[in-house]
Amino acid sequence: MKLNKLLLVLVLSLPLVLGATTVDTDKDIYAPGETAIISGVCSTANLNVGLQVLLGANAVWVDEAKSDATKKYSKSFLPSQKGKYTAYAACTGDAAANAAFCVGTQDECAPKIAEKEEPKPSSGSGGGSGGGCTPVYVCGDWGFCNASLQQKRICTDQIACKSNKIEVQSCPKCQESWVCSLWSDCTGSQSRTTELSASFVSATDI
Repeated sequence: MKLNKLLLVLVLSLPLVLGATTVDTDKDIYAPGETAIISGVCSTANLNVGLQVLLGANAVWVDEAKSDATKKYSKSFLPSQKGKYTAYAACTGDAAANAAFCVGTQDECAPKIAEKEEPKPSSGSGGGSGGGCTPVYVCGDWGFCNASLQQKRICTDQIACKSNKIEVQSCPKCQESWVCSLWSDCTGSQSRTTELSASFVSATDI
């Protein structure tokens, strides 16, 4: 699939740099069921734009747009659930860019959206050490626990001072997740079938 290859090369392999592609959403916080508008500008007109949205560390939407005669592009995305999302965009030949947004109430989203601070210029005489760029990392939700009993999440620098970083932590050996059918008709006793959704081990309650 051409689009997936484009995204793998241009989006997921960040070092994130300030490049010609820009991306933003029309709001930072959306109510559940509200459509997000993802838009931006490419370096030139009529470029293909690879788009991807992550919920935490999991890709939930992949699409493609095209910049118009004014170099702008736009696409709508309907989030499926509450949470912290990151939209990535890469115009053909341009550096990738990203933008964070959240779905939920103001209280749910407030701690998840970092303030977009401008880098503070270093004071004092010119030439000092290090420069005035301090990264502002916002981390997504933890991903699923893998076979090595580890899970990871992606932390994105909102001011593009440094590249993304991946955090890893250990996770519990087994977290059961049972899914139960409805109780059968009563004929002196009732039964129902339960499934362990992760490994599909079945049992019967009586």
